[in-house]
Amino acid sequence: MTGKLQKKKVSKVIGHFTLIHSVDTPRLAEKISNASVERGVVTSVLLEANTSGEAAKSGLSPEEWKQEYGRLLDLEGIKISGLMTMAPLTDDEDVVRNCFSKLRHLRDQLQEIGGELPTLSMGMSRDYPIAIEEGATLLRIGSAIFEP
Repeated sequence: MTGKLQKKKVSKVIGHFTLIHSVDTPRLAEKISNASVERGVVTSVLLEANTSGEAAKSGLSPEEWKQEYGRLLDLEGIKISGLMTMAPLTDDEDVVRNCFSKLRHLRDQLQEIGGELPTLSMGMSRDYPIAIEEGATLLRIGSAIFEP
């Protein structure tokens, strides 16, 4: 599942998806974990990091995720499979690259705390070549496929 998952809809989606991309707060991770335990499943999630610092973007900053990560590892109903981010809509490749590089660096730091994080979801139709260069393992290509 991609896109914003509202806390009140968590119980409706658990068990229907193999991966939730947009876990943007520890509270949402806790809700997903609790609903998963109730259903007897473990839900794979990606933590959404705001690597651009844009106020309009969801997710915690890399520093905030570093503070919260250890606690999230103890949640029984989720498996943190990796991280995701979105770069700003800009033609400045250095800005885009910096966002993706920050996510890769955050992944490396979190893996030192504990747990494998094999998935880096970053890059969309506009910027996926840079994402691949920076280590993306999952691309979100939409407009290149669905828009003329």
